[in-house]
Amino acid sequence: MRVLLLLTTASALRPLALDIPRGGIKKHAEKASRLATVGAAFFAATELSEGLLAIGHHHGLALIAVSKLARGLQQAESVAVESSKRLGRLLRAPITLPLVCLTAIVTSAWEVWKDARLDAKVGGHHGMVILALYELQEVIEDAAGEESRGRFGKIIHFRPLKLALALGALGAAGLELSEDLRPGAHHGVALLAGVLVVKTCVSIWEARE
Repeated sequence: MRVLLLLTTASALRPLALDIPRGGIKKHAEKASRLATVGAAFFAATELSEGLLAIGHHHGLALIAVSKLARGLQQAESVAVESSKRLGRLLRAPITLPLVCLTAIVTSAWEVWKDARLDAKVGGHHGMVILALYELQEVIEDAAGEESRGRFGKIIHFRPLKLALALGALGAAGLELSEDLRPGAHHGVALLAGVLVVKTCVSIWEARE
């Protein structure tokens, strides 16, 4: 009886699911991602104000926020970017955003290495390394375009890999959040990773046949 009820409910809901506009969900996910980026930048700035010279994942989070905002400007062809030729050339340079992501990876990995000698606890700095890898994949994906083929293209456009990275970053930051609720970069990592989990799930759903 329960099986029959479940099948009946699923059959009734299926047409509703098919009627959901794909673009609408994607737009909401993009808006949430932009808001999360601003929030992450705020948390990064909070920790940067306390330890600007101490290299760590707060620097990495700030760099990733810059990368995401820059990609948003590129995609939207912002008037601000167009009006500034130098800024436009800098943002559109093929090496700029990959270099930003690599710098974020290095700064976060440096904190992971330092922390490993004292305390091997998993935390936001581990999540930041993973989050920077996620951003690097997106940057390369944007540069490669949808028509990239071969093994490289399959890896770059492999959404389950992006989902695994986002979940890993969220889990690592969540572990630190469970012990430390003071505002800091780990909040920003958790916020951004959480939204990216949802965004990636939406992109996987959107890509369904």
